[in-house]
Amino acid sequence: FYHQRDVLMEMLPKFGITVVWGKAYEADDLIYSLSKRVVKKKDTAIILSSDKDFHQLITKNTWVESPRFEATLKPHNFTHYVPEYTPETCVDYLCLDGDKSDNIPGVPSMGPATVGKFLAKYGSVVDFLKQKDDSSFGKITKVSLEAIWARNKKLIDLELFNKNYLQDGSFHIPIVKRGRFDWVGISKYVNEYDINTFTDPTFIAPFKKLKR
Repeated sequence: FYHQRDVLMEMLPKFGITVVWGKAYEADDLIYSLSKRVVKKKDTAIILSSDKDFHQLITKNTWVESPRFEATLKPHNFTHYVPEYTPETCVDYLCLDGDKSDNIPGVPSMGPATVGKFLAKYGSVVDFLKQKDDSSFGKITKVSLEAIWARNKKLIDLELFNKNYLQDGSFHIPIVKRGRFDWVGISKYVNEYDINTFTDPTFIAPFKKLKR
């Protein structure tokens, strides 16, 4: 993986793609910060990913281009593709159901259907915890749920990470590599790694149009 990462960091600028890298941060945290910078400039941030974590960032100014659904996920069409939750309830849903891709366990005895019923009834975990009586949801009590929710929220909620660790709402990113389309440079990787896709005119055409 580390060898591939270094190769990618050298190769992508040859396509005109800017490489952003920070050793101390995970990619999703960098993407969160960069998307906020784009929106602050009154532009639209488009995140290309099938990662469910980015669903929480979807607003009228932040969209997710999903290879999984072959669609651009926006507020008005989101539930058509992801009926289980909304961008607003995404964090709570993932905290309760867990996220297997990141090895984050959810609340025992709560699966997708149960989590859906829970959110339909209470709206959010916070609203459930605000109940004045000793409310429970099946076998799930406030005490047991709050502990798991608080732990998972620290791992899943990108905005919470931002508030806890960043003073000005953005990262200091040590490495930013910009480039321009360079066919000679790309040819090196075609020959070295036998990546014939790069020679397909249809594949290459969009990169030639990138402006920097």
